Amino acid sequence: MKRIKDLPIYKKLLALIVLSSGVSLLVAGTVIVVYDAIIHTDQTLTDLKTQAEIVGASSTAALEFNDPRTAHQYLSTLNAKQSIIAAAIYTPDGRLFASYARDGAGRVFPTKENEGSRIEEDNVVLFHPIRQGEKTVGTVYLFAYLGRTERVLRYTGIVVLVMLCGLAIGVLVSTKLQSMISAPIRDITKVAQNMIHHEIDPVHSYRQRATKFGNDEIGVLTDAFNQMLTHMEKRDAALVEANRSLSAEVTERKRAQKLLDRKIHDLAQSNAELEQFAYVSSHDLQEPLRMVASYAQLLERRYHARLDEDGLEFLKYIVDGAKRMRQLIDDLLTFSRIGTQAQQLHAVSSEEALSTALANLTVSIQESGTRLMRDPMPEVLADRSQLTQLFQNLISNAIVYRRQDVPLQISVHAERTGSQWKFSITDNGIGIAPEHRERIFVIFQRLHGREEYPGTGIGLAICKKIVERHGGRIWVDSTVGEGSSFHFLLPAVS
Repeated sequence: MKRIKDLPIYKKLLALIVLSSGVSLLVAGTVIVVYDAIIHTDQTLTDLKTQAEIVGASSTAALEFNDPRTAHQYLSTLNAKQSIIAAAIYTPDGRLFASYARDGAGRVFPTKENEGSRIEEDNVVLFHPIRQGEKTVGTVYLFAYLGRTERVLRYTGIVVLVMLCGLAIGVLVSTKLQSMISAPIRDITKVAQNMIHHEIDPVHSYRQRATKFGNDEIGVLTDAFNQMLTHMEKRDAALVEANRSLSAEVTERKRAQKLLDRKIHDLAQSNAELEQFAYVSSHDLQEPLRMVASYAQLLERRYHARLDEDGLEFLKYIVDGAKRMRQLIDDLLTFSRIGTQAQQLHAVSSEEALSTALANLTVSIQESGTRLMRDPMPEVLADRSQLTQLFQNLISNAIVYRRQDVPLQISVHAERTGSQWKFSITDNGIGIAPEHRERIFVIFQRLHGREEYPGTGIGLAICKKIVERHGGRIWVDSTVGEGSSFHFLLPAVS
């Protein structure tokens, strides 16, 4: 059996969707069955108490005049309740006064007990006093079939049927949707594999191109991959031509050898450049961005009087775009370094990490008029810098997405749950709709335009990656218009 990590991506997506749907349906079904069993038991007990009160009220006179026959007649009316198996009336001194049994004579009735009820296997035993004013004149005994086991089995069957139908529908829908993600990746993989087996005709192999399905991140990757193939096609074509010249022109062998060496060097350098792509993206690309922003600001200062409103607005767009691109590169670098340049987990004071994060956000907290409440924070097994960044990102997120008509309130709470600490950061901001609670943790996923709220769409993805790197999980509870509570689990210090 293949390991999970070796399975095709479309199978992983399908398995993830089916697993999450199955777990959700199982939890919901279990809750429904348990809730129904509890409600059914409570309703049965309430109904029995009502029947006992009715029989007791009717039998008061029979007890006073010592008329067991009349009391038996009242008890016989319980025959209409199919669940009641036996009933009896006891005198205050515990003597059996009158009785009724659905299964006929010969039933042994228990001795009188104190007021109350209990469940024996799948039956209910009830003793209820008969009062006349403040005086207790007798006790009603009821023995009834609860039917809880049969009911639970019936509802369990219904839940299992619903789960199977839900999973079947989920598989059909997910099979259609997962191709939107897996198809572009499979196409790139196919082209890459064809390029590897290029012994016969390498030039023809490099002429293949991956199909671009959209303008998302995979589309950008496809463009970069195709550009790399174009570059390699040109390099390889030159090498092939050089080899042909060597075999055809012996007199130019030395010159051709030098050309071949130079081409090989260029190809190796090109591969090295491709390997440094992430570094170039995160570092070297920032320099031209800083130059663009600096010269745009210089133009605004020196030629402010000569530019009209459109010119100034265009300069503003240039500066804002450069700043956003630089912030995006910084966030991508931070996101990529979480697992590669992280420190070993050790005992860390989350109190100190929270204080550092709040110190970093002092200006934002003061400008927004935020009122912050915090509990004493525990020690946890964590990376100190990443824990600080986690607090800072979540609190900064609360400040950004606050309501303008209500003073912002943020509370930080921690409680022990087994071998972990559960941290909660709660605000009274704009809130998040239920259908977006998972989407917000995906990189580049934004719920609002940049004109409404600033940001790159990476902050919460960084939080999720930090928490998962610590072996925990992060989730959010929220109500639109009332606020959000972000919760995450971190390992406690043993």
